[in-house]
Amino acid sequence: MSNAETTSDYDWATGMRFAAFFLASLVLVYDVLIGILLLALVLILISAVERRSDQS
Repeated sequence: MSNAETTSDYDWATGMRFAAFFLASLVLVYDVLIGILLLALVLILISAVERRSDQS
């Protein structure tokens, strides 16, 4: 009986570890995506400002 309980606890801990790793990797991916999007926005803004200063 106690043996089955320890294996289920182990499975639960492994699942929690996998879930935590999965969430951490998701957050990392979203951080990278948001960083790339912000960089693209800044570059677009800089090019727009340069175009405006060229026109005037």
